[in-house]
Amino acid sequence: MAAPPGEEETYLKGITDVIGRKPFFGGSAADNAIAGEWTLYTDEAGEFADGVTVAFFWGGKITNLFTGAYRETDDVGIITKVKDKRVLVEIDGKPALKRYAQWAGVEADSLKGGNLLVYTITSPLGVKDRLGDLIAIRHPMNGNDDYSMNIGADLAEKTAVIRMAGSVDELIKSAGDTPFLMEFTFGEYGYEDDGNNTTGGLMLSYTAFAE
Repeated sequence: MAAPPGEEETYLKGITDVIGRKPFFGGSAADNAIAGEWTLYTDEAGEFADGVTVAFFWGGKITNLFTGAYRETDDVGIITKVKDKRVLVEIDGKPALKRYAQWAGVEADSLKGGNLLVYTITSPLGVKDRLGDLIAIRHPMNGNDDYSMNIGADLAEKTAVIRMAGSVDELIKSAGDTPFLMEFTFGEYGYEDDGNNTTGGLMLSYTAFAE
């Protein structure tokens, strides 16, 4: 399943309302420059940029492994202010970018603009599900002048956010040595047996089919 960036959770909820709680896998359409040039396509509708494409499978067994190849750090705080679901304004009552920079040991001003997106590839944020079985990665996208942070997925106030860590080598190795067919997306979708379908950036969503 694919949807335009920024619309993942809206589509997930809408589809779940129609077909019930079924496992999803896939991700958002993307382009290399994050310039809004992503394209979706189907054999009937052709190419389009605003919408969603879905393929349904039935019969047999489907197993999904949804994971982020990152380690938890001890840097954790409570989200105290969010704007429009995806602008992280405050962590622990402090400007979010300054709080993150304090954790990372860097100057907050060095993370403004698109610098934040690049820096956080190896150190994004994460939120745990209610049982702690899944940490959904939340990729900071832009550091704003007011020291808020644009995030690539929805956040909720009064929940914990964790700074995650993973080296470049660890991220490369995380896909494994077994050949596989895959797509590269933004905002990957995944599913845990005790949870709902959810989305996370910089994650890995493996799905296996068996007769």
